[in-house]
Amino acid sequence: MKKLNVNDKASLAMSGIALMLSIVAYVNGEIKGASEQQRTMRSQLTNVLGRIISSNLENTKAFRDAGQSDPFYYQQVSSILNQQNAFLLQQAMYVSEQIPSLVTTVELNTIALANASAGDIVVAERYYKRAIDTSPSDYYKSLATRSYATFLFPQRRFEEGRDQFRKAVSLLKKKQGVTS
Repeated sequence: MKKLNVNDKASLAMSGIALMLSIVAYVNGEIKGASEQQRTMRSQLTNVLGRIISSNLENTKAFRDAGQSDPFYYQQVSSILNQQNAFLLQQAMYVSEQIPSLVTTVELNTIALANASAGDIVVAERYYKRAIDTSPSDYYKSLATRSYATFLFPQRRFEEGRDQFRKAVSLLKKKQGVTS
């Protein structure tokens, strides 16, 4: 086997260092790319949920302005807004599933409410429960629990709803250091 001279050893060492730097740069680029993708999806989720809320507000205003005086017009506007909400809701659920660790309790609750409004009570319930489970504090858990309780009453699940309201109040009392 041939012995390496000093120049060969130096070239080999430089090649090794260049390879290591390339690997580090590649890994760093991948990490930054993934982080940027998550930020982009997070921004998309915020945007989509904002549009859902705005659309619901437009629907409410349309009912106030034309619901009684021109029911046909209101029905047309409401139908279009509901279709838009269905599309936005699907997008919100997709994005939230892509970045589950970045989705907040309030966002999960908003998705739950939108599903309930769209009539998909099975999915709505799943999101209400996720909102409760992922709450970062008793305060947010109380808000999510109260929303879930409100969701249960129209389904005539009165006892469950009352229990959830009690839990929500209990969480707030615990947070404030109040005992019964």
